[in-house]
Amino acid sequence: MTAPARAALWFVLGTLCLQAAWVLTVPPYRGLDEHEHAYKAAAVARGDWSPTHPRSPDGWGDRLQVPRDVVDSAHPVCESLPYTTPDNCEGTSNGDGRTTVASSAARYNPVFYALVGSAALPFDGVAALYAMRVCAALLCAFLLGAAAFVLARRGSSRWTWMCFASVLTPIVLYSSAVAAPNGVELASAVLVWVGIVGLRRDSSRSPAPDRFYLGAVAMGGLGLVMVRTLGPLWLVLILAGGSLLLGRPRVFALLRSRAGAATAGLLVVAGVAALGWTAAARTNDPGGPLGVTRDAWAALPGGWAMWLFQSVAAFPARDEIAPLGLYAVTLTVWTVILLVGLRAADHRLRRAVALVVVSAVLVPSAATLLTHAELGIAWQGRYSYPLALGALLLCAAAKPPLPHVHGRLAVALVALTVVVPTAAVELIGVLDVVRGERLSSPLAGTDSWFVPPDSVLALLVVSGATAWGVAVAVATRSRHLEPEGPAPGRLTLEPSTLHR
Repeated sequence: MTAPARAALWFVLGTLCLQAAWVLTVPPYRGLDEHEHAYKAAAVARGDWSPTHPRSPDGWGDRLQVPRDVVDSAHPVCESLPYTTPDNCEGTSNGDGRTTVASSAARYNPVFYALVGSAALPFDGVAALYAMRVCAALLCAFLLGAAAFVLARRGSSRWTWMCFASVLTPIVLYSSAVAAPNGVELASAVLVWVGIVGLRRDSSRSPAPDRFYLGAVAMGGLGLVMVRTLGPLWLVLILAGGSLLLGRPRVFALLRSRAGAATAGLLVVAGVAALGWTAAARTNDPGGPLGVTRDAWAALPGGWAMWLFQSVAAFPARDEIAPLGLYAVTLTVWTVILLVGLRAADHRLRRAVALVVVSAVLVPSAATLLTHAELGIAWQGRYSYPLALGALLLCAAAKPPLPHVHGRLAVALVALTVVVPTAAVELIGVLDVVRGERLSSPLAGTDSWFVPPDSVLALLVVSGATAWGVAVAVATRSRHLEPEGPAPGRLTLEPSTLHR
């Protein structure tokens, strides 16, 4: 097995451990709107691919035909939520083992739901929900593992892996472990960004397009556009940032190649199909106004701060803030990466980061101004994070003059930059959620939710973070991989010099 494959395998194993901690931590259906996504998945897996459904008489979502056991198992948690209606939690029995129940996810693109819903077909009730979670987690782990393999493919430094690990915030791991499409969207965006950074790194070695990196962009792009309504917009903005990073000559060279043209054509077809579904289903139609009276412009500054924090952690619901230490660790790492990366960046990289940051602020701001009367501040930080995380991953293309270390010092540096921050933030998030849910969840003390001891959850988190550290060590110490660049002050000889 090659070093990149070993690194990717270790990274996937670590990701699965971290996801397992979240799967066990969050009570069934307690993930953000998870019962509504489970309804949609159960309906799609049983043949409901229609873009239109009857509107709920209670005004929240459209009505789907869902197995009674799924609705019954979701009822305790659904009923405890402040925004649900009887039509979301009880519905109307059809007398054939199915219930007509309302879901706000009824109009969403069915591709993701077909996969997770099919995985749950052999199961009933809560077991079906856990099957959906496992399927979603495996999809995300595969995409993130592919990104890790791409990162290690041509050789990588501890700096690039630090940038990579920093974007995998607790909200990413949490989202990847519940039965909802946002985790796949985030993991797909990471793969696209890593592919773009790979094209930038390769451009210094050969002008020929690299099919491997284009394949990563294509794979991630397909996942990005097909799971959520805003996916096509995020892909366009991500590719715009990538174009600034690569430069016009490199972009034109890629598009003129067969692999580049095929990638562009595939993504255009997928994007048009996704937009066609959105137009037919009228996805995310807000419905009637809620009568919000607060001025939208006055609400925006608070929204900007909220979106930043939600990109780090907000679970199980969007308004449930994590302990402040979690945000302090993550935002400190982000600040260091941006300061060091931008200082070492060239003008192309800086312009690409500026485009990403400005777009990640303007798009949710515009959406909020347009929908504030109907929805208030409904935007969430995780919605625009597929774009925003690119600011950090773009910094992986920089080559700051960091010291070259070996042996125990190298291991300590990996632990300090990857293992410790990951373990700290994930452990804080997991333990905070599970302790709160033990006290408040309607499923606490029932057979529907198996809650392992805190020590088991901590072991899963630490094991996952350690496996990530092993992946970094394997990827960065391999001698046969091409290095990022010569060490400062190290003499390099051209092959012709050796024969003189």
